[in-house]
Amino acid sequence: MAAEDLSQLEDLLEARFGLSCSGWQRDALARAVTRWRERAASAGAGGLSVVTPEEVQRVVSEILVRETYFFRDQRQIEAMVDVALQERARVGAPGRPLRVLSAGCASGEEPYSLAITLQERAGHLAGRTWIHGVDISEEAVEHAREGVYGTWALRATPEATRARCFRAEGERFRLRDEHRARVSFERRNLLEPDPDFWKEGAFDVIFCRNVTLYFSERAIRSIFARFAAALAPGGFLFVGASETLRGLSDDFELSFHGDTALHRRRSEEGLLTRVTPGILSVAWMEDIQQASARVEMLTATKPGSSAAGVAVGMPAGVAVGMPAGVAVGMPAGVAAGGEEGPPLAQELRRLITAERYSEGLSLIRQASLLGEGRADLQLFEAIMLSGLGRVGELERVCARLNALHGEHAGAEYLLGLCREYAGDRAGAARLYRDALRTDPHFAMARLRLGLQCKAAGDLRGARTELREALAGLRVGPEEHVALFGGGFSRAALTAMCRAELSAVETSR
Repeated sequence: MAAEDLSQLEDLLEARFGLSCSGWQRDALARAVTRWRERAASAGAGGLSVVTPEEVQRVVSEILVRETYFFRDQRQIEAMVDVALQERARVGAPGRPLRVLSAGCASGEEPYSLAITLQERAGHLAGRTWIHGVDISEEAVEHAREGVYGTWALRATPEATRARCFRAEGERFRLRDEHRARVSFERRNLLEPDPDFWKEGAFDVIFCRNVTLYFSERAIRSIFARFAAALAPGGFLFVGASETLRGLSDDFELSFHGDTALHRRRSEEGLLTRVTPGILSVAWMEDIQQASARVEMLTATKPGSSAAGVAVGMPAGVAVGMPAGVAVGMPAGVAAGGEEGPPLAQELRRLITAERYSEGLSLIRQASLLGEGRADLQLFEAIMLSGLGRVGELERVCARLNALHGEHAGAEYLLGLCREYAGDRAGAARLYRDALRTDPHFAMARLRLGLQCKAAGDLRGARTELREALAGLRVGPEEHVALFGGGFSRAALTAMCRAELSAVETSR
């Protein structure tokens, strides 16, 4: 296979579809290129000259991740119904149509979940709300139009909702016509211009969750700009919990409804001044250097030196690890808490070392009440909550870390521990992989993922992850082991990892 052919295909996919391929996606592209070159050689042609647009489209469908299910992140869906649509219904002419777009809708689970939730929580708005799903895959769109799903797609659907909204057809379930009628679908590339579809103010709400994770930065900026133009002023954009608009678009104001992040298109005048009751409006983080200076002013004296070990248990005995650079958006010295760091950071480190989590949490909350350092201290807050086993609060803090900083490796890892605590091994493994996508050298995430693979019977995956974890533990900074190693030394963590690796290697 010619490397230039693979590069040519990657350039084509980025230019036309916005895709930035990596890892297994490149392997899939390489296999496609090999097939195409073999066919071209037999036809007496060269390179990729005989590749059809349909074949390119088929490859795009193959490399897109379409893991979805009904009522995924139901809190976002409920926030759309309870907050976004309720607010938009009060704007404009009485009874005007409300338009919702599900961008990257895959096989329809998301827009149908919106329709069902809308009917059950705000039936008075259902008749005036139009929900439209678009996806780049014609196959996915046809599946969505059919409205027939297996049990895996309904794994988060309450039994009562399944019985009420679906009709069993053998081992599959067909969505009832009354809900299918509320949603329309079409194949659409989000990067392709269409002035009629993307006309100004066309939508009140846009859902685009976990769609841009595999896009290039150029494509993401273009898509968010298109969404901003297509949303009415004050309209809402929902993105995935691990996605962020920070540094990519200035067209939205970030708000929270409980722990759910909402992005509201700014009014023509700039920041929106009207705040819906129950939503905490927040501005983007101030400059990191200014925040660091404010945190330093909170304590008058410099506490003692740092200690060597910490026990952070969530669940009990589970080591909490953080890779180099994971504390995104924190001022220099806060993440490591070294001697040159701000005094407050040093004090928090001392309290973690002493396992005095309640005192540390009180100090963080006091700083927050003073209006100082909130964004800088959220990672410390998460660690304190982890040590106290306060899972619900920990999940909310991690969600805000992700909303403010983008996909935050530390937050994803802590959320993975929460899923382990809840007995959700698959969810934990997914979150550990999310953390590793942000930082591939995150040794503790590798270790936990390896253990999850082992528990699931995936010995090959366990061997791969545990080998990577062992290599990372050998060279990772001592600071991170000391602060986030769950009370275990580097030697103890290495020995544990080596023992787990030996166990799976003898189970071939």
